[in-house]
Amino acid sequence: MALDRRRRRISHDSIADYLHRRAVRLSQKLKKQSTYEKFVWDKKIQRDLLNLVGDLDLDLYFSVKAEMKRQRQRLSEIDRLRRMKEEKKRILICYRHNNKSEEEEHNSSISDSDRDDEDFQVATPPKSVSTPPAAHDEDEDDLSGLKKPRFEYCVQTGYEWNKYNRTHYDHDSPPPKFVQGYKFDVHYPDLVGQSKVPTYEIEKDGDRFDTCILRFRGGAPYQDLAFRIVNGGDWDYSGKRGFRCTFDGGILRLYFNFVRCRYRR
Repeated sequence: MALDRRRRRISHDSIADYLHRRAVRLSQKLKKQSTYEKFVWDKKIQRDLLNLVGDLDLDLYFSVKAEMKRQRQRLSEIDRLRRMKEEKKRILICYRHNNKSEEEEHNSSISDSDRDDEDFQVATPPKSVSTPPAAHDEDEDDLSGLKKPRFEYCVQTGYEWNKYNRTHYDHDSPPPKFVQGYKFDVHYPDLVGQSKVPTYEIEKDGDRFDTCILRFRGGAPYQDLAFRIVNGGDWDYSGKRGFRCTFDGGILRLYFNFVRCRYRR
């Protein structure tokens, strides 16, 4: 008898008949007059039946033991997915931490700052980079009656640790450094007309293409201040990349870096 029931085909009529008989039994237990019952697991049963292959005994399939077994399987699957999610999260945190520590170590090993002020460490810039000289001399300052503003500057040098440099160089013999950016602090404490803000502009350095002139214009009683800087290409105006142009407390601060060109084969 059990073999005959397993061999029969499951149809929609058999499913409907089983649900009807189940509703009748439950209604009798609850002493209800109506044989209609909203079966919550209707869609789940239909989905499970569609995934089944072959014939199946409905009473055996909808038994308590079978339902408990399926519940354990679902719980184990949920636990497995939770462990996988935690493992991926842990790997991602370790990856970000390693990249951050490696980047900090790399920046500290290759970054180089040059200052002419006593408060900063003075380092000799590379030979290919000339220290930015002021365009005006002391004699011109006396003749014009204007005074030269006090300033500090910083030349940011380094190298890109890209795939090409990793292939041809190492930390013992690093690649040549190049200028990555500048930082200028120009002091205008006695500026006439506090509403006027000092400005800067870039000028051509004659017929030279590797350098340009960065000129600061503050106004009376200060003369214009000019620096010869490396023409490293376009400026990166992103604040995240270190760009800053502010005038606060009588100090004009101009910090900028050049746009980095990524190495491509």
